[in-house]
Amino acid sequence: MAPKGSTVQFTTGQGLKLTSPDGQFLWISTNLSGTVLYGSLNDFDNFVCKDRRLNSVWDTFEDPTDTILLSQILGRGGVLSFRKSEIDFARGKFQLVPQDYGNLVMHSIDLPSRYPNENYFETDTVESETSSPGVELVFNKSGELHVLRDNG
Repeated sequence: MAPKGSTVQFTTGQGLKLTSPDGQFLWISTNLSGTVLYGSLNDFDNFVCKDRRLNSVWDTFEDPTDTILLSQILGRGGVLSFRKSEIDFARGKFQLVPQDYGNLVMHSIDLPSRYPNENYFETDTVESETSSPGVELVFNKSGELHVLRDNG
């Protein structure tokens, strides 16, 4: 949670920028897919940035950092990173990752190299001949976490 009085700025070169009341940089999103005209918070607590054609150029559900909200989905290739501390929003040393081959894992990473260490939790929902792989982590409206499998 950002300190009371923090500000969010839309910048064309840097995307969204969050600063503390004393001007300290807290967080930045650099993966905007266009120029932001406005941002809005929808009924699912998803903050969405739109361009002048009203296309979504960025939203919190597609770019989770350290929090997953009700009705949010973390798909393959996504990473949920724990922050360094309660007041330091930089990515910390723990990650929750839905891997490409269908396994959901939690591991620590080596800082500063960012190389993942051995998994200390995994769902064993990997692609094999006997089961279908996991495709995404869903935090449903009831507050339950599910790994959805590909039944293709």
